[in-house]
Amino acid sequence: MTPEEIARSAENWYREHGYEDPRALAARLAQAMGDSRLNEHARTPLHLSMACELFAVSETAPLPVSRTGLYRRFIDLRCGRLPAGGGLRGLAHELRDGQSLLELAQTYFHPPDQVVGQLLEPSGLFVRHGADYRFVDASYQDYLCAEFIQAERTGWLSRRRYLRPRDSWPERDLRVAAFLIGLWLEDGQDLGRWLRLLLRRKRNRVASLRLLAMVVDDGVPLPDAIRTGTVQRLQQLVAEPFGSPGTPDGWSRLVEALDMVDPEQAQNILDDVVRRSHTHGPGAAELLLRRDRRRALDAMAAQIQDRQMISSVRARMLELLTRQLPPEEAAQARAVAALDPSMGEAGVQQATAVLKHDPARGLDLLEHQADHSDWNDEARFKAARELFGQDPARAVPLLKKLGLSSARSPQVRYDAGRLLGADGNEVFRELALDSGVHNAHLRINAAVKVEPAAEADRCLASIAKEGGLDPAGRLAAGSALFDRDRVLGLEALEPLVIDRSTPVDISLEAASTAASADGGACLDRLAGAKERPVYSRKQAAILLRRYKPAWAAKHLSELALNAKMSNAERVNTATAAAGADRETGEQTLVALATKKFHNPDDQLNAVGELKKLNPAQATKLLVRFAGDWRGPSALDAALAIDSRRQRITSLAKIADRSIDTTMRLQAIGEVGKLDKREATHLYERLLGRQRHLSGHDMLEVALAFHDHEHRAAAGHLKALAGNPKLNMDLRKRANSCLPRSQQVDLDPRSRH
Repeated sequence: MTPEEIARSAENWYREHGYEDPRALAARLAQAMGDSRLNEHARTPLHLSMACELFAVSETAPLPVSRTGLYRRFIDLRCGRLPAGGGLRGLAHELRDGQSLLELAQTYFHPPDQVVGQLLEPSGLFVRHGADYRFVDASYQDYLCAEFIQAERTGWLSRRRYLRPRDSWPERDLRVAAFLIGLWLEDGQDLGRWLRLLLRRKRNRVASLRLLAMVVDDGVPLPDAIRTGTVQRLQQLVAEPFGSPGTPDGWSRLVEALDMVDPEQAQNILDDVVRRSHTHGPGAAELLLRRDRRRALDAMAAQIQDRQMISSVRARMLELLTRQLPPEEAAQARAVAALDPSMGEAGVQQATAVLKHDPARGLDLLEHQADHSDWNDEARFKAARELFGQDPARAVPLLKKLGLSSARSPQVRYDAGRLLGADGNEVFRELALDSGVHNAHLRINAAVKVEPAAEADRCLASIAKEGGLDPAGRLAAGSALFDRDRVLGLEALEPLVIDRSTPVDISLEAASTAASADGGACLDRLAGAKERPVYSRKQAAILLRRYKPAWAAKHLSELALNAKMSNAERVNTATAAAGADRETGEQTLVALATKKFHNPDDQLNAVGELKKLNPAQATKLLVRFAGDWRGPSALDAALAIDSRRQRITSLAKIADRSIDTTMRLQAIGEVGKLDKREATHLYERLLGRQRHLSGHDMLEVALAFHDHEHRAAAGHLKALAGNPKLNMDLRKRANSCLPRSQQVDLDPRSRH
């Protein structure tokens, strides 16, 4: 502000507050302010009134040059003479949004009934707000909070908290932090290191640079490197809106920060961004409107006319522009945009907006958009739809033109037919029969809407038999036709089953759909097609069980015995065959267990499934396996036998003929769980064949016999302990298992 402007504003203030000779006093104030930074702060009425009051109290005292100094002097002037004035700092710090200031003050100061008369009103910092009070300006509370923090929290921890702002901080916290930094700097504290860190921060840099901009704008003494670095960094980020900070909101906050320290550069950048930016253009236009309306309107008009710009951004610009123009000019701007094909659907929105001010012109614009091929299909349909809502007679020919044109988007053609209702029958028929449309489901939906029903069936049949269409689309058409007419639908589905080039899942679904009409003939054909994958043949046979169980069992049995699949899958397939025909399934499982499989585990798996169907047959096979096999598999087969007597017999045979002592003992142990006497007999019989057993094996058998029956085994252990032909260690082990009274006196000098 010039000295004359300051003097004129100050004169008005002094005159309103009853000072003598306000003109002379205002002139001296303007002269005292000179070219200091206080001139910038005096642009706001609040700061100018504070400077006026300070100067009126003491003309000889130099005026503060920073905003923080101005608040410090003014608050000291207002609150210093009040008995409880110092407590206002704590009150400001404790006050939260939505909280009653009067109630908080009455709990904060004593006596409560004198708070208004001795504190709130005399301070001049508060104004009545209904039954409550509030600060005259929020900046008073921000400054008092900063003073409270400075007094209560000293040291580097306090600095670290307020010198590391976050982007998530509310604006009030940044203002408090700026006042706090101003107080520290005015008190001579060295914050150079912290401020340089703020300038270099990459995370939360929007908040950091805004805080630095507030400090620079404050006018407190700062190193030149910090001041110039802040301005340059803000200019760099704001001038490159396509890079960081990325979000339009963050960029707008940086522009506001640059406006604090370099208003002219901020306006130049905003003007440039409005004209060329896709992302930040509308936000920049709103910011520029607050600073230079004429310049903003020119920039927005230039971007609206730029056809290289995204239509949605141009539409937002147009909305901003029309809000600033008179209704007639706004309607004219919308009409111009509505004639520009590059606006797309946004242009239709403008024509619709013109309808409110000039219906005839709006209808003409909509008709123009719907009828001209320069506009994209979606915009033409949207215009025709809007026109249909206002004047159906003018819209019907345009909708038919859109629907019957093969050059238009299939979805637009379908939507046009739907909008036409009864008049859309021809549109639906042409769309359904158009082989150039590859969206089968859209064509099917159109065919279903064709009248009469016979014509709709003809359209569906044509789609289902169309060779150029993908099999999934042909299947969908055939299924839709099958739901309407089973005979025609079956004719459409059969080729999908027969054709080897059709994907197996499509063929399978087609055969499954047709089964209710052909009794499973298509499924039977698919299950028997050897050129098809095994899994699809099996699935077809499983589905066939519902219609022709015998046929299904035959196919599944053949697959289980002859197809290439894992043994576990063979058993699963045979079980599926049993679900169709029990006898066929049993025969298949027996064949697998006795002829096809050579691995005992696979054979036992097959017998396990057979046991669920025919336990007697399964038991015969298990007894046979237990007698024929050698090794652990024989023991597994014997243990799988359900009959107690037959299991004991099979286990006894294993115990008699096996050459593996461990397996013999396992077999006898299993017999012992069923028949203890039979197990005792087997142990004694085994120990009676000493010539077939080594000394170690004899001892192991005797020890197992001892665990089974102490008394019966004692004689065998004693004989082993007294046998001089055995190794001394074996004799000692046998002797140690005997009661002390029955132990043998071993000769330690014996070499045996």
